[in-house]
Amino acid sequence: MSTSTEITKEDIRSYLLQRAQAYADTIDRKLSFVSQQAVSDSKFLDHVRNGGNFTIVTYQKVIDWIDEQERVSAGEAA
Repeated sequence: MSTSTEITKEDIRSYLLQRAQAYADTIDRKLSFVSQQAVSDSKFLDHVRNGGNFTIVTYQKVIDWIDEQERVSAGEAA
């Protein structure tokens, strides 16, 4: 028997905020810094945290920006 796991909009919201906060903690910066750097809007992630809507394009911009920063940091550490 096959079971499927449905990914909800709250799962996506939670993942985005967790990734962003984890990265902010790693670099000892505020979430607003990550938000500003990733999508040129310091209040975007606060808006998301407060239940505001966002597009998958904006979600992906934040994730891509964090991924790139982590790659750069890993390259510097090597």
